[in-house]
Amino acid sequence: MLHPANLLDILRHYILFTTKHNRRIKIVPRYQQFRGVSKAVDRLLHGKTKTQHGSQDQRGGIIWHYQGSGKSLDMVFILRKLRTIPQLQQFKAVIVTDRTDLEEQLQQTATLSGQTLQVATSIKDLAKKLRQTGPGIVFGMVQKFNKINELKEYADIEELNNALNPSENILLLIDEAHRSHSNTLHAYLSKALPNCAKIGFTGTPIISAKKKKTKDIFANDENPYIDIYSIRDSQKDNVTVPIFYEGLETMGAVKGANTLDQLFEVLFQDYTAEQRAAIKSKYVGKKNVLNSKELMKDKARHILRHYVTRIMQGKFKAQVAASDRHACVLYQQYLTAAKDELIQELESNAVILQSLKLESAPPEYRTLVQAYLYLDTIKRLEFAAIISANSKQDPQAWKQWTD
Repeated sequence: MLHPANLLDILRHYILFTTKHNRRIKIVPRYQQFRGVSKAVDRLLHGKTKTQHGSQDQRGGIIWHYQGSGKSLDMVFILRKLRTIPQLQQFKAVIVTDRTDLEEQLQQTATLSGQTLQVATSIKDLAKKLRQTGPGIVFGMVQKFNKINELKEYADIEELNNALNPSENILLLIDEAHRSHSNTLHAYLSKALPNCAKIGFTGTPIISAKKKKTKDIFANDENPYIDIYSIRDSQKDNVTVPIFYEGLETMGAVKGANTLDQLFEVLFQDYTAEQRAAIKSKYVGKKNVLNSKELMKDKARHILRHYVTRIMQGKFKAQVAASDRHACVLYQQYLTAAKDELIQELESNAVILQSLKLESAPPEYRTLVQAYLYLDTIKRLEFAAIISANSKQDPQAWKQWTD
């Protein structure tokens, strides 16, 4: 980055300003941002279009930079470069993201290039803006398109199911490219913009064979990744603290299992062995086990005590990832109940716990001895469920947890 030509490039294209808490802040790129953007622009300049290649556009790909490495700003840097390179000045840029703060930076970029940032307010409005020819910057927030699967939006989304703009001078930029809502919208945008160059940004690409891989959606087969900045790179740069994994098992059993098995055999005795296996597979899957309420209650108790004795002492918060939105709400309830249970247990054993030392305490009391020291803090603990909203189906009680 310190080469004279690179420094001049950075000064021209990579210096941004923002305001936070009434303070003017200057933003400069980190090396992986400069590297990734430079590679992306090089592909746009020298990669083959879909027509030239014959089957796939070779000008795009995936920028896989670990979480917190500034992928959203990469979009702004790319756009600023587009507007100063003669071969790329005629490109229309289409940005889809969930970052509200990105709109300000994009507005500044549009102003610098003498253009107006076109903010799509709905799917129908997005289709209208995509039809327009010539250069421009079209900005869409994922939150405004989160009703793609609702019936009233079906007619509008179908407008994107046709080739609205066949130009090759279009660059589609998708933030958080691994997310399902991005993938859904992308499928329609690919038809609406059949010859565009596509760049997807992600910190956690989907590589499992069970789901459509991120690189299959956003990249070409020959060279899918534009640039990679991994978690190991982030840790080496001291940007991310090391992540340690501790494997814990929960032993569960089905109550009345023998009776259930016998009843199943009676009810489905006329089915073949293959059909009975298929029924079991459909209705007794991983999600059913994960969402077993009694099992979730036990996990909540364990999570709370593990947090109190291992994490809370360092004044850290904690996060629990659940299988679905309903599970998130239930975990909030079960963790709150587990806290009340622990407080009651600590207070009812206060005399015993005050007389014990951790080193010599019996095994069954050690967790309580540790926790008792932080009883006042435990009483102040709060739990929140963070879930997305679905206004048609959500119970009223869920509204307090929707973003």
